[in-house]
Amino acid sequence: MSFPYAGKPIEDVFGFSKKELEEDASLIRKYYHPDDANRIAETINVSAENLTPWKCEFRYFHPIKGEIWLEGNSVPKKESDESIIWYGVIIDTTIRKKSEQLLKDFNFRFELITRSTNEALWEWNFETGIFWGNEAYQKLFGLTIKDPVAGIDRWIQKIHPNDRHIIADSQTHSLSSDKNIFITEYRFLNSNNDYINIYDRCYILRNDKGAPIRILGSMMDNTEQKKYEKEIKLINSELRELSAHLQTIREEERLQIARDIHDELGQQLTGLKLGVEWLNLKIVSQDILLKDKTTEMIELIKAVINSVKRISSDLRPSMIDDLGIVAALEWQSIEVQKRFGIKIHFNSSMDEPNLPIDTSTALFRIYQETLTNVIKHADANEVKSSLQLIGNNIILEIKDNGIGMKTSINKKQKSFGLIGIKERSFAIGGKFDLYSEAGKGTTIKITVPI
Repeated sequence: MSFPYAGKPIEDVFGFSKKELEEDASLIRKYYHPDDANRIAETINVSAENLTPWKCEFRYFHPIKGEIWLEGNSVPKKESDESIIWYGVIIDTTIRKKSEQLLKDFNFRFELITRSTNEALWEWNFETGIFWGNEAYQKLFGLTIKDPVAGIDRWIQKIHPNDRHIIADSQTHSLSSDKNIFITEYRFLNSNNDYINIYDRCYILRNDKGAPIRILGSMMDNTEQKKYEKEIKLINSELRELSAHLQTIREEERLQIARDIHDELGQQLTGLKLGVEWLNLKIVSQDILLKDKTTEMIELIKAVINSVKRISSDLRPSMIDDLGIVAALEWQSIEVQKRFGIKIHFNSSMDEPNLPIDTSTALFRIYQETLTNVIKHADANEVKSSLQLIGNNIILEIKDNGIGMKTSINKKQKSFGLIGIKERSFAIGGKFDLYSEAGKGTTIKITVPI
C-alpha cells in the first residue's frame, strides 16, 4: 500500500512526513496497537479480495500524541495491472471514543447506584411520555426490573384514597409554579397489600420558558421512622405529664410545709417571744446583765420569726392564692432587689387575670428561676420584666443587661434551670423563647394561651 496523494492531514494523523509515507506505507503498521493489528490486517484482506468497502476502528501509537483512536473508511479499486488502489479517509476519533467511554462509565456507575440504593428512583419525561424506575421502584409495585415500568396512572391508584387528591393538587400546583423542588408524604399500597408511609422528594427540570419537561424523584419508605417518631412523641408527652404531675405534688408539699412552718413554728416562736418579753419586764432594773441577755434573746427570736416568714413565703407565697399572679410577681421583684441589690423593673398594665392556679404557680416559679439564673450567671445589674395580656395570650418577659449566653442549651454545662423553665412552660401549654447575644444580655419570653 502506498500513499501517492498523501497530504498534510494524513501526516498529522499518522505522525510521518509525506515523503516517508509515499516511500513506505508499511511504516504505520509498526504503530498499530498489538491487540488490533491482526484485526486490521484481516479486514483489509477481506476487503481487497471481495472489493468491498473497508471500515475499521483501531488504536494507534502516534509518535507524538501517544495512543489515539483512528477510524478508516475506504473503497478498493482494482486497476488494469491487477493492482489495488484505495480511496478513502482516516479520521482521528480519539475525542469521540473518550466521550463514549466516559458516558459508558457514567451509565455503569448510575446503574450501580440505582440498583444498590434502597430508595425508589423514578423519572417522568413529559416530552416523550416515558416513565422510568429503578429496581427498588419496581419492587414497590410487585414488579421486576424486566417488567414494563409502572406509570403515573398505576402510581396514583396505589396512593391511599384519602391522600390522592392532596398529592394530585400538590403536584399540579408545583408543576404550574416556578418551584423546582417539591416534597410530599403519603400512604402507599405496596406489593404486600400493606399501606406504608412514603417520603417523596421530586425535582422538576424546566425549559427556557419555565415549562416542565421532566420530573425526577425518590420514594423512601419511612414507615419505621414515622413509627419511632410517634413513639418518641408519645414518650415525651408521657414524660411531660409526669413532670407536670411531679411539679403539682411538689407545689402541694411546699404549700403544706409553708403552712406548717407558718401556723405551728410561727405560733410557737411568737409564744416564745411573748414569754421572754414578759420575763424581761419582770427582771428588776438593777440586774443589768440578765436584762441585756433577755433583750438580746427577744431580738434573736424576732429575727428567727422573720426568717420563718421568709422561708414560708419562698416555699409558697400566700399572695398567689390571695392576691393573684401580678401581685406575687411584684412582691418577688421587690424581694430580689432588696436581697441582692439588682434593680428589678416589673411592669404590668393588665388587670388581675383569672388564671388556673397551676398556670399562676408555673408563671411564678418561672419568674423565680429566671431571676435566680440572672443572679448566678448573668453578671447583670438591671432586669426589666413584664406580664401582659396580648390577644388571647399571657406573655411573661424577663430581660437582663448581663453578659449574654449561647441560645442553644449546652448539655455539658447542665443548664437545668433553663430546662426546668422550658418544661414548666410546656406543662401549661406555653411557648418558650430565648434571645441572647454576647455582651447584650438575655431575654426569656413565655407565651401562654388563655
